[in-house]
Amino acid sequence: MAPSKLKAGFVVWPNLLTTLIMSIMASYLTGAWELSITHAAAIVNLYSGVVGIMPVGMICIVYMTGYMGSYWMILLSRFAFTAGLVLLAMSTPPVLAGATGTCSAYKAECIGQVQKVLFYTSLPLIAVGVSAYLGSALTFIDELLPQTNPEQLPPPESEQLPPPPEPENEWFFGVISMIFFPGAALLAIGYINPWSIKFGIGAICTVVSTIIFLCGLCSFPRGRGAGQKPISLTKMFRKQDAKSILRLMPTCMTCILTGIVVSIGKTYFIEQATDMNPHVGRLLVPTIVLPICFQGFLKAYLANQIKWCAADPRFGIAMSKIIATLCCITAAKVETRRLGVVRREGLIDDNTKTIPMTMFWLVPQFLLLGLAEELSEKSIVCFFTDRLEIKTPEEDKATKESKNMYMKIFAQAVSGVGILCGVLSVYAVGEVSARVGGSSWFQFTLNRSRLDNYYWTLAALTAINLVLDLLVRCVVFRD
Repeated sequence: MAPSKLKAGFVVWPNLLTTLIMSIMASYLTGAWELSITHAAAIVNLYSGVVGIMPVGMICIVYMTGYMGSYWMILLSRFAFTAGLVLLAMSTPPVLAGATGTCSAYKAECIGQVQKVLFYTSLPLIAVGVSAYLGSALTFIDELLPQTNPEQLPPPESEQLPPPPEPENEWFFGVISMIFFPGAALLAIGYINPWSIKFGIGAICTVVSTIIFLCGLCSFPRGRGAGQKPISLTKMFRKQDAKSILRLMPTCMTCILTGIVVSIGKTYFIEQATDMNPHVGRLLVPTIVLPICFQGFLKAYLANQIKWCAADPRFGIAMSKIIATLCCITAAKVETRRLGVVRREGLIDDNTKTIPMTMFWLVPQFLLLGLAEELSEKSIVCFFTDRLEIKTPEEDKATKESKNMYMKIFAQAVSGVGILCGVLSVYAVGEVSARVGGSSWFQFTLNRSRLDNYYWTLAALTAINLVLDLLVRCVVFRD
């Protein structure tokens, strides 16, 4: 039987691979499909927004019904991941070129109707897989790893047995599942150029991981027993909770703009880095390092470091807006510098050459974006916990855990709504800029666009949003 840490790795790997692939999806759409930057960004942000919102429904299925526990939701996510990533790999031009009669080059004319159907079918399947994973993974892994009961009194010293020795290979499997595999996947997807192989690596690894998962079905916990009743909505949330939730809506509305700022991370930030110099001396650094290492790892590190949010979550929300404003200002100034280099080198209409400006100019904005995103989600969770605090001691542990899970998922949903609103904001800003200035800030290519003006607009809106948030505090939360 595989160690528990390796089992947990099997659960995490498909979501990790999907995160790596989707972080560079905008570059694939603008490169191979030759879509405009706004079209590619809209596709990626629609996917990200839906992924942020769907776990609310998934976790409802886990906690509100007696038919699907975390085990079955993980199983659903495995099949959705596998089908989605396989279809995504098959949608690349070289895979079905012989069967469909299309060319095999990564060009727009080689993307036939079959490839488009496969691609647009794969994204909803992957979204279902990610949503089912986010809605049940923490519960499933918690059931999978060895548990201790702190409330249970220890036996007398004379009756205590020596602890069982830890398996010698437990540490090895932990390193393999938590460090080696993510690093290998990052290097493979980052350094391999053909998109069919990049997507194929994700598909093959997910298929293998799913097969291993299915081979160990009997050893995985099944979660809620058949005779245990599911937690009902009336038990989980009382009338006073419903009133508190309604009072939270104004604050949630002010947090949506932070989600709009987050939406530019996997789209326009990545597009900026694609044409910039990726070398450090002679070492080639893949673009994927920026969102994963500088933004993703910072979020993972801060997840357990930001503890003061519990003491004053509204201050944390305000700080996230300030940092989001600084992120937009930094991005605007870097983009202005990048456009200056493009004009000086005569590369406005030449997307084949590398801009002589290192992509590490983008590191500060990725760091600020990761900090703002994590601080916002953490503060919203603490804010919900503070306002929906379980003050009745008769509530059982399962109900408390369910409420806490809902707060985390709901915070992600707020960000998801903001990401979806990011699509609308690009359209609105483009229309307004075209009518006022005669030319839209969003052109077909990045070098022809004026993203710096869009970033300045987001910075101004986020600053105004901060003022509105302070007004909401004074009017709604006078206590």
